[in-house]
Amino acid sequence: MADPTSRRTLIGGYLAILLLTLTSIEVAAYLFGRAYLLVRVPFLLYAAPRIDRPTWDRYLAVRDPLLGWPNREALRGDAYDSSGARPLPAFPRPGDECISLYGDSYTYGAEVSHAEAWGNVLAQRAGCRVGNFGVGGYGTDQAVLRFETNNGDSAAVSVLGLFPINMLRNVNQYRHLRTGESPLGLKPRFIVAGDSLQLVPLPEVPFAQTAHLANDPALLLPHEVFLPGADLGPVRFAFPFGLALGRLALHPQVRNWVSERPSWIDYLEPDHPSEALEVTTRLCQRFVEACRRRGKSGFVVILPTPSSFDFFAERGELVMEPLVTRLEATGVPYLALTPRFAEKLRDERFATVITNWPKPGMGHLNRRGNAMVAGFVMEHLEVSGLVEDL
Repeated sequence: MADPTSRRTLIGGYLAILLLTLTSIEVAAYLFGRAYLLVRVPFLLYAAPRIDRPTWDRYLAVRDPLLGWPNREALRGDAYDSSGARPLPAFPRPGDECISLYGDSYTYGAEVSHAEAWGNVLAQRAGCRVGNFGVGGYGTDQAVLRFETNNGDSAAVSVLGLFPINMLRNVNQYRHLRTGESPLGLKPRFIVAGDSLQLVPLPEVPFAQTAHLANDPALLLPHEVFLPGADLGPVRFAFPFGLALGRLALHPQVRNWVSERPSWIDYLEPDHPSEALEVTTRLCQRFVEACRRRGKSGFVVILPTPSSFDFFAERGELVMEPLVTRLEATGVPYLALTPRFAEKLRDERFATVITNWPKPGMGHLNRRGNAMVAGFVMEHLEVSGLVEDL
């Protein structure tokens, strides 16, 4: 018969080994998550940010009261001219624009010079001024609202640039949840209400409530899709850390990466819980209808991502087809650029037309890519007969 003392010692030893193992796993998971994952994928792993009062008060004082960002000071800097458009070397004097552009950094032409941006190249080809009102980080909602409130825009043709990631921004209000960047960034959004869109305005959050914004944003943002811990939001980086990393491995975006599909492809599903496809479609409709009311012609330019281009090149399928189908059904003019890039590049990789920063396969369009977009848009204007209106 075994000695009870020896048995207790043996069990205690096993428990000590188990505890040591679990502790080691937790420490490793914490260090890996804190040092690597929160840096590389902060939009998928969430740690509550710290917000101090002076910084928050400064943010509230300078932010755009309708759109959130960029703040009012940014529009007075070197990145924009007196009209609120990007400086245009081809036609530097604001006024009498023939074409106006709205969208995010891919419309703005980030990471290239003012002369190399596709808005400037398009102006050279069209022979008239192009007002580029693109803003980095914008959702389609912000771009449409900026167009609607830009009473100085008298261009005959207005273009809405749509980058696929915009679909996610269109159902997001707190930028930190999507990027993991500065916690200073709130925006309005639209929700589907019956047969129309309803504006959810820019949230007003006093400093006393910023703790809720950081730790339980659902209390302040009931229409936010990317709430921490929710199915589509980032995984909370909290104890037990090993379990948190396990949840991260099962996140829909991670599953798409593993299957070599665009990480955002699910948001194009008609029954996706975010309603991103429906919201984005209606925003495009809203833009074109606003153009018509103002006596303009308007259309949507759908820009490619590296993953959407590769998807098309490998499978011959347009990832944005669900949106294209809806735009056609609702009479929204559009120009999808992925097939045009594929035809132009032939056997070249998409990496040849992007900046490949901060690492290969990433970045905005480079000088060549911007020139190609300008060429595609100019061809569309000519084929559509819109060049006669300029």
